Amino acid sequence: MSERNEGLAPAVPGVVSAQGGPLRGVRILGALRGPELFGHERGNIEAFKALRAAGADVRVAVPTRDNGGAVRRELERLGFTLYAMTFGAQWSKSFIINDPLYLPGNMVSWVRCQFAFDRAIRDFRPTHVQVGNALAFNFVELAIRRHRLPLVLRLGDAPPVGSGVQMALWRRYIRRSHRVMAISKYIWDVSAAQAPELRRLNPCVIHNLAPVSTEAPKQPEFAAGRRHVVYVGQITRDKGVFHLVEAAAQMDARFADVMFHIVGGSEFTQTTEQELRSRVKELGFQDRVVFHGWIGNVSAFLAAADLHVAPSVWQEPLGNVVMEAKRAGVPSVVFPSGGLPEMIEHEVDGFVCRETTAAALAQGMAWVLTRSGPAGEMRTVVRQSFETRFGQERFQRAWVQLYQSEQKAEGLSRRKHGS
Repeated sequence: MSERNEGLAPAVPGVVSAQGGPLRGVRILGALRGPELFGHERGNIEAFKALRAAGADVRVAVPTRDNGGAVRRELERLGFTLYAMTFGAQWSKSFIINDPLYLPGNMVSWVRCQFAFDRAIRDFRPTHVQVGNALAFNFVELAIRRHRLPLVLRLGDAPPVGSGVQMALWRRYIRRSHRVMAISKYIWDVSAAQAPELRRLNPCVIHNLAPVSTEAPKQPEFAAGRRHVVYVGQITRDKGVFHLVEAAAQMDARFADVMFHIVGGSEFTQTTEQELRSRVKELGFQDRVVFHGWIGNVSAFLAAADLHVAPSVWQEPLGNVVMEAKRAGVPSVVFPSGGLPEMIEHEVDGFVCRETTAAALAQGMAWVLTRSGPAGEMRTVVRQSFETRFGQERFQRAWVQLYQSEQKAEGLSRRKHGS
């Protein structure tokens, strides 16, 4: 699927949308700008799946960059009909200064994307458009406005307050919306602090559903007779991986049987990963820390773990992997960052550290490891928490209610204006 062939990408044969359901007749055109299958993309895909299962016809615009990447491959495996288009990059002053061709190139992508999205609208005739971030919206806004389509926003990240340009795009994104939801109370609160429009609304929060990969799970080769702590995520300092290895080294002789597994990485984080490996070696801990690299389906790793850790030092919007761990019945130790604490009942189905330090992380891991095991009572509590608070039924019901409220509001608006 090249940039010269923008347009309809066929769905996988034999996989179709639900024919009945409460959202029958609703046609949703989604937009995903990035080709990498990170938490933002996985969360949006789970929303699209839930809407389709409720009877909506859902199609998705995907980037031509990297031939759509892992996002396109995942959506194709799920049977979605896709539209390819040239979503551009950030409107960044530093990028423009460093590369004189950056601005005209991004402007060309912007124009081409608007036309491609317009063609997708005319082909599909959606009743709604659903977008997951302000930059994706920027590349399709004119087409949405031209067709006067209701816009549903899924707020998955905090407002980009560090950039005037990005904040201008974000505020426009909020103003043009018809319905807004956030993936955590943290994201709603920080967004409402920047947008008067949101402060006038009742908070609408739909916590993510734990993603389900279509890839076959990779089976871990964990040493028998050991306990296993698993980290899954990007290998960056913001994610707290350096705190993890420091905390591991601080744990006393009671935990000499514990192995630490780091799952994740990409071509963009190789330098940080090498620094992390060097630090593990300096600590003399290399026989107990295992680097597994990127794995598409980590469900088997989580199911085999005694403990999952999410020590993000930045304000994590939510943290899909905590949901995945809960589904597997594995307790998590998390830092008090962003939306992470919203998923954990402290000292019941996991542990929320008092601060974002290696010492606090070591304390949290020790607390769980002394109270949990492969057949421990805590695993049952964790699974029950997942089903009750974060399961499939809850997730789909919330999305259905959001679209039904939008349909009701649209109907009232049409009657009010006599259309």
